[in-house]
Amino acid sequence: MLPLRLRPHLRSRSLRAAAAALVSATTAAALMAVSLQATAAPAPETRTFPQSVTELAAPCERILEGTQWVFDPCIPEGEPLPDDVLAALEEVRNERANCGSPSPSATATTTPTASPSPSASTSASPSPTASPSPSATVKPTPTIIKTIQPTQTIAPPGADRGTAALPTTTATATVAPTLSVPASPTATVSPSASASPSLSPSVSPSATNSPSPSASPCPSGSPTASPTTSPSTSPSSSPSPSASSPTPSPTSSSPAPSGCVVLTGSPLDDAKKDRIDCRDPKKIPDPGGAIVLTATGDSVTSAHHQWGYGTGVCNQTSADARGLTGNHGGFSYAGRYFGLNPNIIDYHNMARTGFGTTEMLGAAAGTRDACTNPWARAVSPVPLAAARIVKAKADGHKAYHVSTGGINNTNWTSVLSQLIKCRALEFAQQTIIPLSSINWAAVGGRAGIVTNGGSCVLRVRNPIPFMADFFHRIGVPRYDGPAQAAGITAGVRATVAAILAAGADKFVWMLYYNINPANIDIGNFAWTMVRAYAPAWIVAFLPPAATPLLVPLIDPMWVGAVTALINAMNAAIIAGIPANAKVRAQAAPAFVAADIQVTAIGGSPHPSAAGQTKLANTLNAAFNAIP
Repeated sequence: MLPLRLRPHLRSRSLRAAAAALVSATTAAALMAVSLQATAAPAPETRTFPQSVTELAAPCERILEGTQWVFDPCIPEGEPLPDDVLAALEEVRNERANCGSPSPSATATTTPTASPSPSASTSASPSPTASPSPSATVKPTPTIIKTIQPTQTIAPPGADRGTAALPTTTATATVAPTLSVPASPTATVSPSASASPSLSPSVSPSATNSPSPSASPCPSGSPTASPTTSPSTSPSSSPSPSASSPTPSPTSSSPAPSGCVVLTGSPLDDAKKDRIDCRDPKKIPDPGGAIVLTATGDSVTSAHHQWGYGTGVCNQTSADARGLTGNHGGFSYAGRYFGLNPNIIDYHNMARTGFGTTEMLGAAAGTRDACTNPWARAVSPVPLAAARIVKAKADGHKAYHVSTGGINNTNWTSVLSQLIKCRALEFAQQTIIPLSSINWAAVGGRAGIVTNGGSCVLRVRNPIPFMADFFHRIGVPRYDGPAQAAGITAGVRATVAAILAAGADKFVWMLYYNINPANIDIGNFAWTMVRAYAPAWIVAFLPPAATPLLVPLIDPMWVGAVTALINAMNAAIIAGIPANAKVRAQAAPAFVAADIQVTAIGGSPHPSAAGQTKLANTLNAAFNAIP
C-alpha cells in the first residue's frame, strides 16, 4: 500500500501520525534491504526504459560527475546542460566539499548512441532545443550511459492489449486531497506567441524544492532499523499495479455485412475499412430517411481508451475490430450516437488519436497516429469522409458528419504528458521515497510551468555511503498554442468546406470540454513510473503493489492557465466555422470527474464511458437542432 504523507494544511493529527508511521516503517525496511545488498560501489545497472509517449526525444540515462541521471527527453552528450542541471551538480560538489567525501565510483557502461525520436505524433510542434550554456559556471564533463529503448510496460493480471468491448462500469479509488497548495486561477497570464519555443527554458532553479524529512547531504552508516517486511528489490519481482478500470473483453467480430450498403472501388474500399457499424436500410424505422454518419478528428472522436497504466506508447490501450490501438470507434460518442439514432445505416469513423487538422486534411498512407498506427488509406481522412458522403447522396440517403480537431496542432499533448510525469515524481517523493527532494524550475515558478515550460528534477540520495545519487529530470516544453491558432482556424475552415462541398446535410463540430474536473490515479501511475525508470535500490522503497489513489489531474494553481488554454482553443475553432445553417459549433457538456478517465499516460483526460455517453447525447441534440 502506498502510504500518503499528508500536507501541512491537512490538520488531522491522527492521520498525520499514521502516515508518518507507515513512511518510517517502509523506509526502514527498504534502507536495511539496500544496505544488505551492497558492500561495494558497483557500476550503474543497465536498464531498458519506455520510449517517449510524445514527439519529444526518447529518455536517456547518463552519468554526470559521478551522479546517475535520467533525462526525459534526452539531453545528448555535447548539448549544453540547462541551468537547473548545472545548479544540481554544483549542489553535489558543495556537499562533497563540506562533507569531505570522495566522489562516487559510478562509471559509464556503454557507448553513446543517438536518441531515437518516436513517430507517434505528427502534429505541428516546436523542435526541442537545448538551453544555452550559462556563464561563470564550471561545465561538467558528461558521459552518456545509454539511450533508452522502447519497451512494453507491465500490465494488470489477465490484461489484453488487443481489441476491447465497451466497459460499462468503472472501479472506484480513494480520492485524496490535492498535493499542492491552491493558488488563484486568475493570476495566470496567457503567453505570447513564440515561433520557436525552447524545450525547457533556462531559469534559476529557485522554485519549489520539497526535501524529504530524512534527506541529508552527508552520508551516514547503514541504518539499524529492523525491517518488518521484505521489500521488492527488482521490477520483475513485484506484482502489477491494480487497475482502476475493468479489463476489457476482446471484440471478436466486425459489423455483419448482411444487408449493409455495398461499397466498392477506390476510395470507397478504404471507407469500408473504417466502417464501425451498419444496418440494413430496409429494416430501419424510416427507410426513406436513411442516414450515413461519418466522423473525423482526434482522440476524442476516435476514442482513446486506456484501461491500465504505462509510461510507453499507448500501453494498456484498447482498440476495436480494426485492431488500431487508441482508436475504438464503438467506445466513441459517435458510436454511441449510432445506437441512439436507429435510422443510421452506416457509421464510419476516420478519426485517429493524435491527429490535428493538418493530418485530417493531408495524411499520407504512411502517416502515423499517436499510437504509431499508419493511416494506410489512399486519401486523407477528410477527403475519404467526403467520398463516402458523395456515395450516400447518390444513393438518396442523408449524410451527417461530426468532427473534433485542433488540439493536436499544438504541443499540448507533450506538455500535459510531461506534467503528469512531474506529478508522479512529486507524489513518490512526498509519500514513499526517503532521502529525496524535488525541484520545479520554470519562469513563474511551479505555477508558470504549464504555459512557460521548465522542468522538475527528483533527487534521491543514495543511502550507501559514497554511492551515486540518482536524479530524474522531466523537461516540460513551452506551450505553443498561440502560435498555432491561425493554422487551426484555417484547418477547420477547410474541413467544413470539403464536407459541405461533398453534399453533407448536417455538420457538427464538437468543441473541447473542460478538463479541470479530471482526476488521475496517482497511486497506480507513480508506482508504475518509479518501477520503469528508477534503479533497483530505489524500487526497493516501493510497496509490493500499488493502491489506487485519485488526485486532481490539473493542480489547483494551474486551473486558470488550463481554462484559458481551452477557451483559446475553442475560439480558434469557432473562428473557422462559417455562417451556414447546416453547420453547428457545439459547446461541450459540463463534465464531472466521473466523465473522464483516470489512467495514465494516455487515459486521463480523455472521456470515460460516462463522458462519451454524455457527448453522444449532446451530439444528438445538436443534430436535431439543425434544420
